[in-house]
Amino acid sequence: MADRIYIEEETLKFYDNSKILNIVGSKRKEQFLVAMAYGYMGDTSIELKKRKELFLIKDLEPLEISLFRSLAIKNEDVHIISDLDEVFSIAQKYANGGIKLIERLERKCSYEEHMKEFEKKIQQHISSLNID
Repeated sequence: MADRIYIEEETLKFYDNSKILNIVGSKRKEQFLVAMAYGYMGDTSIELKKRKELFLIKDLEPLEISLFRSLAIKNEDVHIISDLDEVFSIAQKYANGGIKLIERLERKCSYEEHMKEFEKKIQQHISSLNID
């Protein structure tokens, strides 16, 4: 079984410098979760070409692993949740897609505009869930 979570190597510097990712703090795990959620919200999943280690899987909480599993069954059979290597691979692809979306957004907007856009996208997604 895999013991690390990876990102696209070329995005590592962006993890350090992103205004959005640094709102959640400098912990790589939290930054990855934001990128993954953004990729999921934008329905953007991109294969990693050249991987770079971001953090160890042992640092994930059980609830976070459950989140990864719920992402994996979005487009796969429910049996995918027993294959943790594939579950982590899917999460990494969503995070890679999310990073690309966040990078694009940060390039086109000022910080304030970006935060408003980011908040709007999160609110739209929450509204689309139809949770009473």
